[in-house]
Amino acid sequence: MPTPSTKPVLVLDFDGTMTDAEAEGAPYVDGYLQDLAALVDPQGKKATEVTLAVRRYAYEKLADIFANPTRDAMEIGGYPVAPAIVDPYLRMTPVARHVLDKLQVPIDPGVRDRILSGLLYKYNYERTVARPVFRDGAAELLRGLGRRDDLDVWVVTNSGTGHVREKILRLDREGGGGIAWLAGRVRGNARKFVLDPGWDDGPADLHLPGLDRPVHRKRRIYAGILAALCGGDLGRLTVVGDIFELDLATPHALGARVVLIQGPYTPGYEVDHLARAERAHVVHDLGEVAALA
Repeated sequence: MPTPSTKPVLVLDFDGTMTDAEAEGAPYVDGYLQDLAALVDPQGKKATEVTLAVRRYAYEKLADIFANPTRDAMEIGGYPVAPAIVDPYLRMTPVARHVLDKLQVPIDPGVRDRILSGLLYKYNYERTVARPVFRDGAAELLRGLGRRDDLDVWVVTNSGTGHVREKILRLDREGGGGIAWLAGRVRGNARKFVLDPGWDDGPADLHLPGLDRPVHRKRRIYAGILAALCGGDLGRLTVVGDIFELDLATPHALGARVVLIQGPYTPGYEVDHLARAERAHVVHDLGEVAALA
C-alpha cells in the first residue's frame, strides 16, 4: 500500500463507472451461461438440451429481475451485498441460482457461491478485457485528472488489478494518450462485497424507503483500503462509483464525499437517498465529475 497522501484523494470505481457495463457485459453473460451449462452437464451428454434449458431459465429470471427491480440482490455468504438490477455482472448471480434450482442441481450453497461469484465471474470477466467499452468522456476525464497536481487519484475496484490496467492502457492507446499514468494507481481485488458482521464499531445497516432489506455497510476490507489511501482522514476523500450500495455506502458512512454516476438501471431509492444526503452528488455523465473533484 502506498504512503498516504496529504492531498485530497479521489477514488474512482472502474467497471460501470468508467465503462458502459451493459455494452461491455454482453460477452460476459454469454460466456457465463455457457459455463453454467457445462456445470449442469459436465460430460456434455445432453449439451443441446441443457444449453436451451439454461438459457430459457436464465431469460425467465432476467425478465423477473427487470419486472421487480428492488427484490433481487447479489448475495455473498447469505447476505445481500448489491442490487442485482444494476448491471450484467450482478444480475448473473441470482440468474445462476435460479437456473441451478430449476434444474435441481445438487450443490452445497457455500460451494455454489464460490463458483458463481468467484470462478465463473473471474474467467468470464476476462472476456471484457479484449473489448472494453468506455463511457463517453472517460478519456477526457482521466486525461484531465492526470494534469492535476493538487489531487491524489486512485482506482479501487473489485476487478483484478492487471485486467483494469489493461483496459486503462487500451484507452490510453485509443483515446489520444495522457491516460497511462493511471495504470500504476489501480488497487484491484478490493472485495467491496465482503461483509464483516463482527466489525462492532463499523457503520450500522442503512434502511432506505423503497427497499425491503437493509443496506449492509460493515465492509471492513474495503474501508481499510480507502483509509490507507487517505491516511485515515476520510474527510479528504471523494469516492466516485455507479452503485451506491457497493461503492459508496460504506465510505459515505465513514465521512467521505461520494458521487454516484447514475445509469439506466440505478435504483431510484439510491438516487433519492443521496439527493437528501450531505456530502453526496448524483451525476449523469463523466463530464460532471471533474468539477466535483
